Amino acid sequence: MRRWVGAAGVGYVVLAGLENLDFLAVPGRGDPALPAYYAANPGGLRLSVLAGALALVAYALFAAGLWALLRPRPGAWLVLAAGIAGPLVAAASLPPRLRADHALHLDLRLAGGVLLGATLLGVAWAPGVLPRRLTSAAALVGAVLVPAGLLALLAGDPRLDALAFAGFVADAVWIGLAALWLLLPRPATWPQTVAWIVFFVVSVAAGVSGAALLAFPAGTRSFFAWPLGPPPLAATIGGCYLVATLLYGLALRAGGPARRWPEARGLLAGVVALSAPIFVVTLHHLEAFDFRVWQAWAWVVLFAVFPVAALVALRWGRPGPAPAGPFRMYRVAAAAYSALLAAAAGTLLAAPAVAARLPVAAGPFGARVLAGWFVLAAVLAAWVALRPPVETRLAALALPLFALVWLIAPLRGGAAWSPAWSTLTAALLLLGLLTLAGARGRAPARLRTVVAHHP
Repeated sequence: MRRWVGAAGVGYVVLAGLENLDFLAVPGRGDPALPAYYAANPGGLRLSVLAGALALVAYALFAAGLWALLRPRPGAWLVLAAGIAGPLVAAASLPPRLRADHALHLDLRLAGGVLLGATLLGVAWAPGVLPRRLTSAAALVGAVLVPAGLLALLAGDPRLDALAFAGFVADAVWIGLAALWLLLPRPATWPQTVAWIVFFVVSVAAGVSGAALLAFPAGTRSFFAWPLGPPPLAATIGGCYLVATLLYGLALRAGGPARRWPEARGLLAGVVALSAPIFVVTLHHLEAFDFRVWQAWAWVVLFAVFPVAALVALRWGRPGPAPAGPFRMYRVAAAAYSALLAAAAGTLLAAPAVAARLPVAAGPFGARVLAGWFVLAAVLAAWVALRPPVETRLAALALPLFALVWLIAPLRGGAAWSPAWSTLTAALLLLGLLTLAGARGRAPARLRTVVAHHP
């Protein structure tokens, strides 16, 4: 019960983030530019409607699960009633035709938000299941969201709309924290806590960005940090984001740094490998970003913080000694995979114009961002080739997944294949599968031994 309630909560947070990716760009209540905005961003509108509908379903499941966990406490029934009624009211705001009547659209969302705040008040009225800090935070957020939503609904003032939206953000943050408490084990040491936070932020942020990019590769202007194009490049990078979501989500689901810390270290090395070069490239291409949208600021901040946090966790979170294991041929396959992608990444970083001749043709900044993902996969492959088997299972899983992305994702944008690109990706897929088969075939017994001696 706790796990599926936590999963529903995490799903709501991710889907609500997708729904509101363009919230800073949408003209406000009564702005005559609103119809033109939606006419110019059909992809963003479709994404918002679809993600919003799924988010409301996830919220209703989360509320129903909380009710099951909190009963027979009196507040449990308020959680159930408000947690089901809120999504039903908010669902009335989803039809695209209502976006033209933005005032009605906002009023319906505000009415649903008031009920979401009442859900939190019900949680605060049913203590004893969630930690005291979470119930206290639920009382605080609910006490702000309910009156803010009512005032915005009655007054129709854009400033009050902004205050109510801040309450929605706080509500989503609370749901994410509660869902993680229900879903995941807690880290044992402070380096593991740092890694746990990095893994969570990476999995959520990458999931939101990847789903949007892969679903609507031609509509990135309204929801991404910079107008990312052409569509084959957006689809490819979106697929890379989804692979990262899966990997770092698996680290959290399996206990990640809390139970299987040796495996987690390879993914920390991957965070450094991706974020450090992309941060440097970002500083050289600041002109590509539209800093009027929050995604641009989030991009810069996250890629600046991630490598530092991951290096700290790697340096001070070293596990006990692990057996190196005998030499196996899968290490040769991993080394070859790493060499191929390191050469491709170096080429794109030094001469980004080469990307214009690939199926994922891109400008200089987009080509160098793609190179950052190549660096990530190359470092994970090198980690598999050089580190003990107990540290390589999740890293090995990444290799065929990234090869599949580079083989399939460009088709989402209508790319034309070249023999060189097809040969490279097919070779990477074969090497990745060989590496995964070898690494996963020998790691489990040793992993159990290390965890038993170094919990």
